[in-house]
Amino acid sequence: MTYLKELQSVNGGGRVDWEAQKFLQEGMVAVQRGFSILEFIMVMALVSIMGIVVAPLIFRGGDTINISSMARKIMADMRYAQELGMARRATASFPQPVRSRMVFDTVNNRYEIKMVNDSDGDGIWGEAGEEEYATDPATRGSFSVQLNSGSYSGISISSATFSSASCNPSALKPAVEFDLFGVPYCIDGVSGISSKIDSPGTVVISKGADTAAISVRQNTGMVTLP
Repeated sequence: MTYLKELQSVNGGGRVDWEAQKFLQEGMVAVQRGFSILEFIMVMALVSIMGIVVAPLIFRGGDTINISSMARKIMADMRYAQELGMARRATASFPQPVRSRMVFDTVNNRYEIKMVNDSDGDGIWGEAGEEEYATDPATRGSFSVQLNSGSYSGISISSATFSSASCNPSALKPAVEFDLFGVPYCIDGVSGISSKIDSPGTVVISKGADTAAISVRQNTGMVTLP
């Protein structure tokens, strides 16, 4: 028996109120639609990021984040990038195969998460027309985080290292890339070719005399704070 028929039986078999029917129908449509994997990942990432960034500011009573909280945010963002790569998000204008890439601009103290593909099949990911920004779950805009400004004032990217024997990464914009298995790659700064990192990758940030490091393991892509 459907919900509408149940209402009719309760109502003595009479006519169900039109607004009640509309409410139930809209509710059933919402339930049937549900959530996509990408929406679930974004919600979980947003909850994690908000907990990492907002809580320290509330309890310290300050307006800038400390170094350990910033390290935890970058760790959460890197895990989010890995999850995006594993979710293999694609659109009609940005087809499969898809990977995620986290780029660290050590000169301008900024990092970004982008989606890249190899639409021309030449083995080089993220060429012209083969990349787009990932969505930041906190802002719903392009995923780009500017350090040494606002709440992140005083924090800078000291270094970002992702390497392999066959990869010579960019010195100014090193990046880590994740495939559908969550495996991390190094991107060669000259050829643009991606190759699996063969040693732990590391991002080091600093604020005054304080430093913190974020590590991503080769093969598994596990992101930790050493």
